[in-house]
Amino acid sequence: MFARIESYLRFWKRRFSRSEWTIRHLGLTPVEGKSEEPGLLLIQIDGLARRQLEAAIEKGRMPFLKSLQTRGHYSMHTFYPGLPSSTPAVQGELYYGVRTSVPAFSFLDRKSQRIAVMFRPEWVKKIEADLQLHGEGLLKGGSSWSNIYSGGAAPEETHFCGSSIGFGDMWRTGKIRNIFIFTLLHIPAVVRINGLLLLELAIAIPWAIRGIFRGQWIFKEFGMVISRVCIGIGMRELVTIGGQVDVTRGLPAVHINFLGYDELAHRRGPGSLFAHWSLAGIDRAIKVLYRAAHRSTRRDYHVWIFSDHGQERTRSFATEFPGGVEKIIADCLEPDRKKDPAWRPRSQQEIHAPGLSRSSLAERRRDRERAAHTLTEEEARTFSVVAMGPVGHVYFGRPMEVSDKRALALRLVKQGKIPGVLHRDGADRVWWIHEHGETAVPDGAPALLAGHP
Repeated sequence: MFARIESYLRFWKRRFSRSEWTIRHLGLTPVEGKSEEPGLLLIQIDGLARRQLEAAIEKGRMPFLKSLQTRGHYSMHTFYPGLPSSTPAVQGELYYGVRTSVPAFSFLDRKSQRIAVMFRPEWVKKIEADLQLHGEGLLKGGSSWSNIYSGGAAPEETHFCGSSIGFGDMWRTGKIRNIFIFTLLHIPAVVRINGLLLLELAIAIPWAIRGIFRGQWIFKEFGMVISRVCIGIGMRELVTIGGQVDVTRGLPAVHINFLGYDELAHRRGPGSLFAHWSLAGIDRAIKVLYRAAHRSTRRDYHVWIFSDHGQERTRSFATEFPGGVEKIIADCLEPDRKKDPAWRPRSQQEIHAPGLSRSSLAERRRDRERAAHTLTEEEARTFSVVAMGPVGHVYFGRPMEVSDKRALALRLVKQGKIPGVLHRDGADRVWWIHEHGETAVPDGAPALLAGHP
């Protein structure tokens, strides 16, 4: 009798569920007959270090995560992201089991002589195509929300990801049409999102003005206002609703990535009130997703909450040493390898718009982007530095002898004050040059990295 009543209540609850309405009206395919099989909901808080998570929980900014710990359901573990500790590399290993899938967030592609940046769709697609040669992705049959790669999810199940953020991709997969239907089906959620957007805008503008008076760049500050509102609130709410729908459908694996904290931490620092403000909203979103997963009648979900890497507060090398790494390298090169006086480091180059005869704004933007991601003649002839994220690389226009590499590495550390330089010798061994001397990698590294994984 009680089972019949429970089944009756569940039936009517599903009939009035907005997630079920979304499934029906968007033509989404639910998974039936798998209610006893396991599913996986991955919730990623981008860029959140363990010490910052612990501080946020202690200050009461993430009460739901604290409740998961205190009830004994969850325990905290340290996650080692490897190198480079950035999202494209971590997700490449998570989805496809390939370590160091990219050498850094940005790097030089030798074949095209162009600089790859891993938030540009053409590069993300290229790297993921190489990763897929190693096997199917973790998210095959599932969905990917706000990640770098699709992870094996079908194009129509890949949302706001680096591999599918182009307008053409969204049009081909029907996502533009779905956004309008989605809005009509979730009017209360849309009203709530608009209210949150206005509230965040009212908070963000005074913060931006305060930053400008403290010497921050005006364009970056108001760019951060847009980022706070669109990524910190708008995208967070959309991917939360989308994740609810996908676990209601019973997809085998769903990965949702919250970007808000990472965006703000890059601007003000990982421990700033500015960045920690976003964690309360992320905590509420996790609560919604956790409950939706455990209420799903189509799959028995496990919920994993993790961060791909952590941020640390650092001083900018370019601020400490005017001209940055490029100038230090140029000063440390032998006289016959130095750059001519007209050369300026990439970080100080201005990308000028084309002449007035070209009236197309899109054409001008394409020219600026092409100039920003293509080596100059001088860089191709001598050297270029590509550094975005925790690891940077120096690319020389022509090969250097091993002895010259070692000599330059020593000068960069002793004369240029660069913290450390890695180079490979003729026997394919890797050497780490630092202020205390030279260390073979990996054999000699544990002694210098005591306490690290």
